[in-house]
Amino acid sequence: MLNEGNLSDILVNAGGGTGGDSIRAHRAVLAARSPVFMSMFSHDLKEKEQSVVDIPDMSLDACRAFIRYIYGSLSCEEFLAHRSELLAAGDKYDVSGLKETCERSMVEDIDTDSVLERLQIAHLFGLSELKRVCISLLVEFKKMSVVHDDFSAFLETGDEDLVAEVMQIITDLPLKADDGFTWTLDCFVTVRFIIEVKFLDLKIADRSYCDPVSIWPPVSLKLQDTCSEFASMLQGDIPTDITISTSAGSIEAQSSVLAARSPVFQSMFAHNLKERQLCTIDISDMSFDECQAFVKYMYNNLEESEFIPHRIALFRAAEKYDISELKSACLKSLMQDLDAENLIERLQMADLYQLPELKKTCVRLLLDFGKFYEVVDDFVELIKTDSDLGSEIVREMLCRSTGFDS
Repeated sequence: MLNEGNLSDILVNAGGGTGGDSIRAHRAVLAARSPVFMSMFSHDLKEKEQSVVDIPDMSLDACRAFIRYIYGSLSCEEFLAHRSELLAAGDKYDVSGLKETCERSMVEDIDTDSVLERLQIAHLFGLSELKRVCISLLVEFKKMSVVHDDFSAFLETGDEDLVAEVMQIITDLPLKADDGFTWTLDCFVTVRFIIEVKFLDLKIADRSYCDPVSIWPPVSLKLQDTCSEFASMLQGDIPTDITISTSAGSIEAQSSVLAARSPVFQSMFAHNLKERQLCTIDISDMSFDECQAFVKYMYNNLEESEFIPHRIALFRAAEKYDISELKSACLKSLMQDLDAENLIERLQMADLYQLPELKKTCVRLLLDFGKFYEVVDDFVELIKTDSDLGSEIVREMLCRSTGFDS
């Protein structure tokens, strides 16, 4: 019937075409296989009046395959070649069995090259079995690392609901832990407890001494004794010769002190640059309080109460002006008070400035000590803003969960 076109009474236009891009068919066959076509031909719609069905969202070859499926004459080769478009048509026109056939076929030959595309197809068309297999392949069979680049793009551009669903499945995975952190109760369920112990301080003492000593040395903000006189210069009567402009005010200083502390400042003053010519340094990326703390550090006059709230800004300044002692002091301090409130921020900072020790500590807190479950919302935001870092942490989580190397 289809090939010969005998007694055909309807034209199917594919891709918005007409004439040569049309396929002759029979209303009765189309209506018998699809309730959507049945409705078109049962009511006074243009399809009934004009004897034409437009299917503009299918190519001509895919539309021929669709019509042949309806007539029961579709070859396996044609089916596989147009499977995605046939799935969409089966969904759109509610063709009995076509969606299920496409889903089964997609499940059978899924691999790492197609898994993320199929996952999104499964979500779009409500194919629960295909979605389950895709997620199982990614998570349980640890294919996340194989599709790293594609997964990063998926986290950034994929459907928000689907991304959230996948992330929830990943976060629900039990993290691999030492036996000391996991207990199995003698009952019908296994419960995993996360017991958080936070040491505000830990001291040790030799029997021959009375006073215990903290195992964590205090962060030193002072310079060598040879620079101890700098502190008095900042508040003394020694004339200043340089003005530091901030985003909300200015600070007077001595160029010799700045040059002694920073090779970047030394280079500014040693060459005929605008800082030397104008006797002004522009540090507009710091607030007045942050810059004041920075200058006080340069003069060896910074108190801990001023250092703590400005550590991140001070670290950035130390990185920018190449002050290694300040970088070390900030890094040590930032590692000492990590918690769920600042964990994601410091993880991003460690990644941005390539601080492996801080990054390692952040990852351990996230995964080994279960902080991940306290910062899931923040982590979802991280994925949106830095998909590379987010997918790196997801891969590490899956590696620890499954026991494989990354």
